[in-house]
Amino acid sequence: MASFISAQILRNGHIRLKPLDVGAISDAHSYPTSPTSPDAPRPTSQALQALKILEGTVEHKNYVALKEHTQLAKSYVMDGEKTLKDAQDLLAKLVAALFPDQQYLLLIKNV
Repeated sequence: MASFISAQILRNGHIRLKPLDVGAISDAHSYPTSPTSPDAPRPTSQALQALKILEGTVEHKNYVALKEHTQLAKSYVMDGEKTLKDAQDLLAKLVAALFPDQQYLLLIKNV
């Protein structure tokens, strides 16, 4: 969740709220190393670092049981059509998958 949310907050302080808004982390590879404008919509260094950690988790042997869930989270982070408004959907999917028997979390799963 932290990786997804940080990917939606851009370096210039804007928040991605519309699908395909510029600055999606999936576009990060196309950004030059020295931007022409400091206000250019780009992911923050924290967002890129969080993505690297998430990618490492997907491949780490200690997290094999969570591979499907980390891949889901990574797909949300990398999808330029996903915005901050999709955080609740990601949370609901992760809660449903990771905590299916926790009745008190039904509120999150059913939103």
